[in-house]
Amino acid sequence: MKRISLLVFCSFYLLSTSMLYAESLKKPPKFTDYPASLYKGPTAQLDMTDAYARLFRTRLSQGLTEKPDYAGEYVVVGWGCGAMCYSLTLISKKTGKILQTFGGETGEKLIDTQPNSLLLITHGSVKVNGKDIYAKKFYLLKNNQLNLIYHTPIAAEHEDENGKFNP
Repeated sequence: MKRISLLVFCSFYLLSTSMLYAESLKKPPKFTDYPASLYKGPTAQLDMTDAYARLFRTRLSQGLTEKPDYAGEYVVVGWGCGAMCYSLTLISKKTGKILQTFGGETGEKLIDTQPNSLLLITHGSVKVNGKDIYAKKFYLLKNNQLNLIYHTPIAAEHEDENGKFNP
């Protein structure tokens, strides 16, 4: 019972502080607001303890040979998974661990990352007042988790026939 109470308290605390932070942002965040140091050490081997990593080991191992795209150490790795489907993940050059993100048939689409920033931008649906809207979404990497910190509605027609975002 104590564990459940502690879990509920911690979940409430984390969600409430995250929501307060998100509500405190009045304008879209910028990459320069969230700097990250570039990792310059040796590239780790793919962490094969993860079932997802074992399933896609070839593509993920190839990704580790690339330069970081995000947060100083992560490489964006993606592959097609069928008609109108694209899977996407981030893999750490420092640890070899993957950070599952967006993709698939109904997942969010990555708009932008920068190697020297903790900010990641996507577009996809978000619930506002009980309704799903299409939005540009801003995530911040903290403790190996992507946390939504801001979103702003956009028109769905900003996506072209190739699934590319055109602001």
